[in-house]
Amino acid sequence: MKKHRLENTSSTADPTSARDLKQFTDITCYPNSVELDEKRRTSWGKTVLTLEAKITSDAFDDKSKRLWEKRDRKSTETRGQMVNHATQIIGKQHRLFLINVWISKTGCRFFRWDRAGAVVTEAFNLETDGHLLTNFLHAFDKLDEFQQGMDPRAHKLDPANVDDRLLEEWAKRVFRHSVPHVLQEHAYDVVKLDVPSRGSEVSANRPKYRQFLVQYIISEPRSPIGRGTKGFPALEVPTDLTLVRELVHLDVGDDTSIKEFVCKHFKADLRFLKDAWRSVANEMEMEKESDLLETLRSKKCVNVPTFVCGGDLDENGDDDSEIRDSPAKSHQQTHTDLCVTKQWNRNRDDGVNKVEPRRHHRFVVKEFCMPIYLLPDARALLTAVSDAFNGQRRSLLLYHNLTIVQGTSLRSRSERYCIGTSLLGT
Repeated sequence: MKKHRLENTSSTADPTSARDLKQFTDITCYPNSVELDEKRRTSWGKTVLTLEAKITSDAFDDKSKRLWEKRDRKSTETRGQMVNHATQIIGKQHRLFLINVWISKTGCRFFRWDRAGAVVTEAFNLETDGHLLTNFLHAFDKLDEFQQGMDPRAHKLDPANVDDRLLEEWAKRVFRHSVPHVLQEHAYDVVKLDVPSRGSEVSANRPKYRQFLVQYIISEPRSPIGRGTKGFPALEVPTDLTLVRELVHLDVGDDTSIKEFVCKHFKADLRFLKDAWRSVANEMEMEKESDLLETLRSKKCVNVPTFVCGGDLDENGDDDSEIRDSPAKSHQQTHTDLCVTKQWNRNRDDGVNKVEPRRHHRFVVKEFCMPIYLLPDARALLTAVSDAFNGQRRSLLLYHNLTIVQGTSLRSRSERYCIGTSLLGT
């Protein structure tokens, strides 16, 4: 492989993983540009492909006509391990889909994951058809990052670009003095996310997408399928870089001056960005969350976050030169659901094999949201619950399916607390 390399990561877990999710893959594929620490530990945020070797058993039975997935404990645990790996990678990266390789004693099979589920191939014999694996690795090495599943609406900052370097340092300094320290335990690379411009703060001359910088994940999904909700503190990329340059030019060691400058000029600009995959199984009945927020605000419902902008990504085939020719453009919606009725799908007649199609949805609200465990005391918690019920009481007149999520809270400028409708379904 010319652009990638395979690393033995069979005994070193990613230190950024949650305590109950500290696992690792046997072999991990990284781009050559990625530098690992001295212990060569697994890095889910940099992984592009995993190869899991289970020499003693295979968790699937290709000869079975009905129960293709083996039901014994060992096989169930092994499949669960693959699910965990996919959860970690998709959760820590801006991905639309993911491919992994499973290797047993004599066989090999491929997985393709997206938010609707996973497509698993039948195993081929490594002794007689081993060239299929080498051909796959050779072809995978030639793919660009979008063809490998990365989101074309998430842009890495280019260290060779002067403005990108400026924005990265600016974002890091603002986040460091604006985001609660408990959320800064694990910092990720600063990434620029595209958000549809449609919203209450959109002017006529704005482009189709506004761009926001993110670094810390507040809400990380615990499954590779479903809504996959992620929450980020976010800063909109400014059009005027004058104040940005002033902040970056402050001495990095003068933390007091940096903090004062951030509080004076940028702390009020912190926003909350939500990224999720909404179900479109019955789109006529399920309203987009961004539309729901706009409607509730227009009806003057209380305790509803202020909608800034957002919607479905690449809705109606947006003509964007940056991704127009990218094969990943069509993957802003899931593809696993399209495979359910295919003739080659051995579970196509299984009554429980219902797969919901999902579409990528991203929006921004003005108020900064934070985990409920950061509320200072019981009074604040009870206030949050009370605010939520007050908001729901008015909302129920408009939407019978409105629910409240207990797990995330929102602090407004007046220091009141509410569980906002922008966090439904997290």
